[in-house]
Amino acid sequence: MSRAFTKEDAPDAPVILADRPISNAPNYMTASGYRLIEDQLQQLRTELQQLVDDDSVATNTRIAELRRDIRYLSLRIESADIIKPKSADVIRFGHIVTFVDDADEHYRFQIVGEDEADIKQSKLSWTAPLARALVGKRVGSSLNWMKSGLETPIEILSIECPEKWS
Repeated sequence: MSRAFTKEDAPDAPVILADRPISNAPNYMTASGYRLIEDQLQQLRTELQQLVDDDSVATNTRIAELRRDIRYLSLRIESADIIKPKSADVIRFGHIVTFVDDADEHYRFQIVGEDEADIKQSKLSWTAPLARALVGKRVGSSLNWMKSGLETPIEILSIECPEKWS
């Protein structure tokens, strides 16, 4: 029998996607990051519920993506270790850090969990080299930052503890 007539080539075959990789690092999250993940998970579940009865190929692909992402986020919620920062005497997870480089350019980042990281929102993963270099430093401390392949001296200007940690 010709392969052209087998069921495997049917457009309605289920789409199977590989799971998203999960980091080996501890799953630290801020309280707001945990709520963000919970909200994303609920949105995905709602979208999945709406698509379940649709049989189009595009919908099958989207359903597979949603199921994959729901599995990922569910595992991340289950393994979350919510860290509430202590005083802002030294830089720790969750703190907002402001520093200046030798060109007098100012930067402000919050050190957050891997799933919360978003450089556009100035949220830096605690596993990033810069975040690891900053942790444990105090206001006035100087260190070198590898920025765009160049070693750039920076000085810590302030450490803030976010107000909302419920």
